[in-house]
Amino acid sequence: MTIREYCDTLIETLDFDEAAETIATLYACYEADYLDFEAWALENGINLDARDPSGELVLTLWAWDECGE
Repeated sequence: MTIREYCDTLIETLDFDEAAETIATLYACYEADYLDFEAWALENGINLDARDPSGELVLTLWAWDECGE
């Protein structure tokens, strides 16, 4: 599963605000302590090496979406 698939599942199964808060927390962890984020991803079956059809890492595209810039 990719990080985007994981987040989509959160949005589908949780209240929107709860899903948004969880995703924001994940992104904060990604920024603050990548090794901790990587360990979390491994524990949750998230493939951080997955690529989209263009060859870009799905994780990179997710981080760009989440950074709010």
